[in-house]
Amino acid sequence: MGATPSANYNANIVDIAQLQDIIGSGYVNEAKLVKTGAITRDNRPLTYGTNVINVIREVFNKTSAGQAPASDGTISFKDVTDAECRAPVFVRADGANLLTLQGLISVGGVLDYASLSAEVSSKGGAMIDDSAVKVIEGVAAANTANQSGSDTIWTLPTLNAARWKRGDAGNQFQNGFLFLRSELMEVLQSGGLVAPTSNTWGLIGTEVSLTGMIPTIQGMYPVVTDKISLVPSVGNHYAYLLEKGGLIIRGSDAPIIEIAKIPDGFGNRIMFAVRVAMGVPYMGWNGASDVITDTDLADSANWSLKVSATKAKLVPLVRWETDES
Repeated sequence: MGATPSANYNANIVDIAQLQDIIGSGYVNEAKLVKTGAITRDNRPLTYGTNVINVIREVFNKTSAGQAPASDGTISFKDVTDAECRAPVFVRADGANLLTLQGLISVGGVLDYASLSAEVSSKGGAMIDDSAVKVIEGVAAANTANQSGSDTIWTLPTLNAARWKRGDAGNQFQNGFLFLRSELMEVLQSGGLVAPTSNTWGLIGTEVSLTGMIPTIQGMYPVVTDKISLVPSVGNHYAYLLEKGGLIIRGSDAPIIEIAKIPDGFGNRIMFAVRVAMGVPYMGWNGASDVITDTDLADSANWSLKVSATKAKLVPLVRWETDES
């Protein structure tokens, strides 16, 4: 069954199942956050419903202290406890008209298997990327214990305050990520190169000046994305500190793809949808709707801490507020 370009679209795409197999679950890897290593992929298939449940079981790790029994003594036994964490399952979809006549009179009008699968994978990854940023925003807003900063200029001490907001879990940000908007990254890079009182780069400054690339910031890799929402206060920004693999995405299904004839016209419509679940360890989803938008994912009211408040530091995410001026 050939997949060569042709003006007749139906001659190219005659087996939707084959197209789905070509795309598979690889579209998720097109998301920027997945490429960085910030996201852990859980390839187990999704169950039916709007939530998946992950259970964090505690047996011996409630406290680090052990018991000191006498030679003829006994020890006490702990009860096993479970912390139930729910990740929302949501669907993202898109569609396009593929016009037969456009393929006859212009370049690029008709798509074959390979190019169409690339288009679907790219858009699927972009949609996952949008939602991942909103999950980070919603979770970070809900977990108030892991928030730091205010309307202050970016300095090394204020960044340190954010990092160590998690107490002795702050060192787990090593090899993690710092998500920020481009406006804030511009201030960071410029201030670090010219203002020793702010955050000097020291010996590495020459290399940063030459390449324009910052390797790490306090051991965290900077990820610049303007998909992060602006703070209502003018000039302020939220940046997010995230452990490596701190965001979990589950789902191994290929996209759902349908092709239908355009009514009263020459051509076809292609529609596709992807279904995934996303969450952050120790945080749970509270939303009740079966239609979950990116606005819902970013709403702190839909997330809550699923362990005791004293263990909020276990959540691998901190929100840091700073000023771009």
